[in-house]
Amino acid sequence: MRRGLTIAGTVAAAVAIVTALVHFGMSHYNVVTETSLQPLAVLQDPGVDPRTVQVGVTWIQEGWCVGEFHVKASETSSQVKIDSVIDRQSSTGYCAGVGAVNQMAWADLQLATPLGTRAVVRGDGSTLPYWTSSDGLVRKGPSSVDISHYGGLNDTPRFQLRKAVTVTDPVELSQLVDELDALPPFPAGTMYCPLDDGSYYVIVIRYVNGGDTTIKASGGCEPISLAPSNRVVAWAPKSPGFYPLLAGLLGE
Repeated sequence: MRRGLTIAGTVAAAVAIVTALVHFGMSHYNVVTETSLQPLAVLQDPGVDPRTVQVGVTWIQEGWCVGEFHVKASETSSQVKIDSVIDRQSSTGYCAGVGAVNQMAWADLQLATPLGTRAVVRGDGSTLPYWTSSDGLVRKGPSSVDISHYGGLNDTPRFQLRKAVTVTDPVELSQLVDELDALPPFPAGTMYCPLDDGSYYVIVIRYVNGGDTTIKASGGCEPISLAPSNRVVAWAPKSPGFYPLLAGLLGE
């Protein structure tokens, strides 16, 4: 009987030691990385606490975790100053992730008093643009848009830049943003597409306060994707005015 108890006790002790070593190894090698990010925009949903705002930063990865970003801010009666936005990631951390839209991620900021009409500025004093929940694929108010058209297999020379233009006219900018925001989501499931010759458009939407968005419009099934992640976010065939507008702006 004593021998059986001794064996059981030895096994239990061994299991406890292995568990402790695994726990020690995981905690010992856990590395927390902090990266300072530049605030680019502010968003306030009218349906939430008026003291809660979200601060947007450029985020080109596929997704981000709730609570990953930490904002420090100071308040006065006339403005809210964003002192820092920190991305804090743990080497052993895991989350399901929130999909990034417009190459942006958002950090919650709880204010002492409702935002109201106060301006939100970053450290250099520049005012952050406001987003609304109605902003679509791209946000309103760009300062300029660069459009480049690259040829495909049937062009000579192949796969080279055919034409490029920078658009600054406010009316044309508004038309292009409206067309992009009207694009429907890319459909799920299997589909049969026309032959893709490899030609495509690159559209770089620029803003005074940063937060530029780069979009690639390809042939074949005509997916609209964000660059550089190549994540497909919209579909062009159901918007007959999209490609004619691009061609018109390019003078093609």
